Amino acid sequence: MSSQCSTCGATLEDNALPCSECGAPQSHSGVVQGNAEQAASLRSGLFSAADASADAALTGIGGWLILSAIGLALAPFMNLFALFTDGRLLINPGAREYLTNHTGLYLLILFEIASNLVFILYSTGLNILFYTRRKAFPIAMIVFLAASVLVISIDHIGIAQLDLPSKPAELLRALIAAIIWIPYFLRSRRVALTFVR
Repeated sequence: MSSQCSTCGATLEDNALPCSECGAPQSHSGVVQGNAEQAASLRSGLFSAADASADAALTGIGGWLILSAIGLALAPFMNLFALFTDGRLLINPGAREYLTNHTGLYLLILFEIASNLVFILYSTGLNILFYTRRKAFPIAMIVFLAASVLVISIDHIGIAQLDLPSKPAELLRALIAAIIWIPYFLRSRRVALTFVR
């Protein structure tokens, strides 16, 4: 069995204590150390190959990103529906007359229309970033999730100020989505390997 010199790296013959190349004394522990280094190098090569194989399996839109893809595909349409619902109130003659006497409600509806317009544009941009696998997508998605919670919270505060009935389920849904998805987009290996362009 041959090993390497611990000083110059030359190949040593079996049980050779001085190196035939550099003359450095060798101990059996040096030989064992050389073999241990080779074994460690071999093991790290195997682990890096296994890691590369696992990373290749995580690349692409799959796993939990499928749920994100579904939500992103629906987001512009959900905001468009909300925009249409609020817009109808502004063009309805009876509602418009009521809103002129209730400025707070009128301003709240305008806020909802403006935020829905922004969310339609932003979620459309998010879809483009998502399907082109842009590096900016995870941070942009985190901003979207946080902004959703903020805008819905402001909306609910406005509703409470006007003594109108509110739907806390919408705020709860946005809050739960942010609690789940923000850490996912920050820590997921799949996200890090997928959005690289």
